[in-house]
Amino acid sequence: MKGMAAFIAGTLLLLATEYAQASYITLSTTDLLLAEAVQTNTDASNRGDFQVVNFSPSGVLFTQNMSRPWSAGGDPFYVYCYIGVDADLVGKSDLTGVDSFELQLANVNNSPWELALFVQAAGQAHLTEYQAIQNHRTPLFEHFAFDLASLGSDASEIEFLGLAVRSLLTGNPSNPDAYHVMAAPVPEPGTVLLLGLGCFCLAIYGKRRKNA
Repeated sequence: MKGMAAFIAGTLLLLATEYAQASYITLSTTDLLLAEAVQTNTDASNRGDFQVVNFSPSGVLFTQNMSRPWSAGGDPFYVYCYIGVDADLVGKSDLTGVDSFELQLANVNNSPWELALFVQAAGQAHLTEYQAIQNHRTPLFEHFAFDLASLGSDASEIEFLGLAVRSLLTGNPSNPDAYHVMAAPVPEPGTVLLLGLGCFCLAIYGKRRKNA
């Protein structure tokens, strides 16, 4: 019975890979730990507060104090930060023929923040639409995807891949707040394929053992 269950599970997983997205890339936990603040409009005094922490197995935590100097005519007072991994460093500088870049993101701050995916290609920053993500003490990951087809030929000149964090500060924007955002890789189709093959092997092993 166990062998049959493994056989069925393996079959379903292998079939799923045929319908999975043709080609996408993600950032591994090791890649995410290399991330840096690529661009931000936070007050210069807070720029050095950016931190990256591994919260394995849940994900990689990013945190930074964010604030803006007071400016009477500057509403809305958005603060933002683009967090990127050097694409050349992780072997993802040329994504020609790849459909999308995907990550799982979660907000574990005590207030909502707006999150998006960020790609810098040929010196130009590109973002998906921001999504307002509510805070959760336990990471509740949302799936984010960036359509790389929108980059055209610039897909061969990827410089940074990562995420963007944004917040609308109300009242006096010089009063700092800090985001706490977690990121985790999305399992790639190859990983699903390996799981399917593993189930097949277990099914064959179980059947042979039973016959013996």
